[in-house]
Amino acid sequence: MSSNDKTGAIYVRFSREDKAFSITSQIREATEYAALNNITVGHIIQDDDIPGTTLPNERPGMSELWHMLDRVSDIIAIDSTRLARKVGVAETILDTVFSNDIRLHLVAWERPIRDSIKDREDFYREAVYADIERRKIRERTMRGRKDKAIRGVFLGQGLPPYGYGKTVQRLETALYIIEDEARIIELIFELFVKDGVSITEITKALNEKGVPSPAQARNRIWQLGGWNANTVLRILRDPRFTGVWFAFRNVMDKKTGKAVLRNQEDQIRQYFPGLAVIDADTFAQAQEIIDSRKNRYTFIAKYEYLLNKRIWCACGHKAGVQTMSKNDRTWQYYRCANKRKIGHKNSTCKIPYLPSKPIDGDVWDAIEGFIRSPELVLSELQQAQQSQRQVHNEAVMTVEALDKIRLDHTTRLNRLYNDYHEGLITKEVYVLRKQPIDERLKRAEVMYQEQQDLLDQKVLSDREIKTILKECHTLACLLDEVGVLEYEHKKHIIELLAITGTLSIREQEIILTLHIHNWQFREIVATQQSKIFSTGASISTSVPAGSDSTCSAICATERTGTSRRQ
Repeated sequence: MSSNDKTGAIYVRFSREDKAFSITSQIREATEYAALNNITVGHIIQDDDIPGTTLPNERPGMSELWHMLDRVSDIIAIDSTRLARKVGVAETILDTVFSNDIRLHLVAWERPIRDSIKDREDFYREAVYADIERRKIRERTMRGRKDKAIRGVFLGQGLPPYGYGKTVQRLETALYIIEDEARIIELIFELFVKDGVSITEITKALNEKGVPSPAQARNRIWQLGGWNANTVLRILRDPRFTGVWFAFRNVMDKKTGKAVLRNQEDQIRQYFPGLAVIDADTFAQAQEIIDSRKNRYTFIAKYEYLLNKRIWCACGHKAGVQTMSKNDRTWQYYRCANKRKIGHKNSTCKIPYLPSKPIDGDVWDAIEGFIRSPELVLSELQQAQQSQRQVHNEAVMTVEALDKIRLDHTTRLNRLYNDYHEGLITKEVYVLRKQPIDERLKRAEVMYQEQQDLLDQKVLSDREIKTILKECHTLACLLDEVGVLEYEHKKHIIELLAITGTLSIREQEIILTLHIHNWQFREIVATQQSKIFSTGASISTSVPAGSDSTCSAICATERTGTSRRQ
C-alpha cells in the first residue's frame, strides 16, 4: 500500500485506575490535534478497562491496531500513560511503531516521538513515573481502607459469608444475619460440640434433609454442589460467627501472583457483637475437638523419591509416585498423575510406569558429579541466571530504569549542594529546592527496592549463587568424608538447586531432562521404550506381576485413609 493511501489512527484507553481520562475527552483532544497537524483519521481504536501495564498483544484494541499497521501512517494518543505504564511495555510499543515507519504522536508533547535516545528515555521515564503514581493512588486507597477498618467500619468487599447478607448505605457497607442460615450454623455447632456427631455424619445429615449448601444458597454456579466435609469444617473454624472479623486477611504473593493469608498479627481485628451467631465458649470447644483429632490421620512419608512432585510428564501433566507391595516385596514408580486420574484406557499419554530407584540413582550420580566441580556449578548457575534475565527482561529493564532515576536525583542533589557550598544560592533556596528532589528520590528508592525484590524472586541473584556454591562445597566435603549422603541431604541439594525434570520420548528411549533453576543441564535415559512396550502399550509390562489386585487395594485404602501415596 502506498503512503498516500495510509491514514492516521487514534488510540484511546480507559481503566479504573485512570478515571480522569474519559474516552470522549481523549477522542476529542486527539481529533483536534489531528486537524491541526493535517492528519486524516481513518481509525479510532479503543481499549476499555485495560491497565497500562498490559502488553500490547494482550489488549483487544491494540492487537487490532497492530494487525492494521500496514494501513496506518500515524498513531495519536493524548499522552504516554494511555500507551504504557511500564518500561517493558513502553519499549515494546516504540520498537513496533518505529520498525514499521509509523509516526507516534503524543498530544501532551505536541509532536511525534523521535527514535532518539533522549525521546526514548523521556518516554520510559514517564512510563515509570506513571507506574509510581498508580502505586501511590493504590497506597492512598489502602490507607483509607485501613483507617476505616481500625475505626471499626466493615469494609464489605466481595460476597458475604454464609449466614449473612449485605446492604450498602451512603458508600458504607453493613451486614445483617440471615436467620434461616444462622439456624443451620447453630445446628452444626450443636451437633458437633454437644452431641459429638462427626463432620462426616453432619454432612450426610444435611444432604439427606435437603438443606441448601452455601454454594446453592448463593447460586454460585461455578461451584454448585451439596454439603461436603470441607464446607462443614470451614464453618466450624470460622471465627466470624462469634462476631470477630479480620480485615486485610490476604496479601498478594509477589512470586506467584496469588493471594495468600497474612500472619494474624498483620491483620486488623474487628469485633461486631451484633453479628455473633455462636457464643465464644461453644466456638472454643469446637476448636479443641478439631485440634485433638487433626493429627490422628497424619502420615509420614515412608518411601524415598528424590524427584517427587518435580517431574513433568511428556503429556504436559505432573508426574506422581506410586508404591506397590506384595509378599513383603515393594516396587516404587514415577507415573503420569493424569493417566491414573482418568484411567489408562482413556489416556493418550505414552509414558508408562517408570521404576524410581534406577532413575533416582542416575539423577544423584549426575548431581554428585556436578557439586564436586565448583567451576561447573558456577558456570551452570550463571547460565541459568542469564536465561532467567532474558525471560524476565521487562522486570530487568524496569529495575535498570529506576536505578537511573535514582542516579539522576542523586546527581541533582549533589549539584544543588555544590551550588550552595560555593555560595551561588542561599540556604533558604537550597532547602526549598532540595525538598521536592528528596521526596522524588525517596519514592524512587521505594519503587526500586520493590522491583528489585520482585526481580530477585524471578532471577537468581549473585548472592544466591554464592550461597549455593558455599552449600555445594560443604556437601562435597561431607561426601569426601562419609562417602554416601543421607536422603535428607540429597533432598536439600535438589531443593537448593531447584532441580526439576521433564520426560520425553525420543526414538526408542524415554529421556529425563534435568533442569537447574529452569536451565537445562543434563539428559538421562530413564528407560528404553522398546523394553517397556515390547508386548504392547499396556501397564502390565511395567508393573510387577499380580499388581492389579494391589492397585485395587490401594484405591480401597485411599478411600479409608490408609494410602501410601507420597
